[in-house]
Amino acid sequence: APEVSARMPGARFVLVNPPAGAAGSEATSVVRAGRLPVKVSSMRGVVVSADHGADAAWVAAAVGAVLPGNRIVVESAVAPEAGLDVLARTDRLWVARKPVTTLRR
Repeated sequence: APEVSARMPGARFVLVNPPAGAAGSEATSVVRAGRLPVKVSSMRGVVVSADHGADAAWVAAAVGAVLPGNRIVVESAVAPEAGLDVLARTDRLWVARKPVTTLRR
């Protein structure tokens, strides 16, 4: 996380269940939780590592947490859920954009 935050000044990161030894900082919060502990549509991007990438509940929470128009990266061979704009995919990873929805009157 220090390397990423150094490349993105002003960005803040929430590390959920990172490897042992991961430390918080001014730019990074470390949280241990059994589920993704962030509000719906509160994040500009989410990365789900292989530890939780095959867990449909974690992936759904990550998709829900991202603001429309922003990206989700998931380390998993499991296909992305329907309705996402898939930008890239390999056999172990996918990147998608949460679509922007418009309200009809």
